[in-house]
Amino acid sequence: MYLVRDHDRDTTFRVVVRYQSVELHVLPDTRSAGLLAMYRRLTDCSDLTWTVSCESTPT
Repeated sequence: MYLVRDHDRDTTFRVVVRYQSVELHVLPDTRSAGLLAMYRRLTDCSDLTWTVSCESTPT
């Protein structure tokens, strides 16, 4: 697990790598632009096909 801080977009989120997947877990101050930027970095630097799914738990 990694804690990612994107200073350019002023956001923070957790990244978990396991079972051949990369999970981005939002924290209270996470901004969607930061998640999109991380996704674009992953797709730009790899030849893999990425699948995105969203899971949320209502409070």
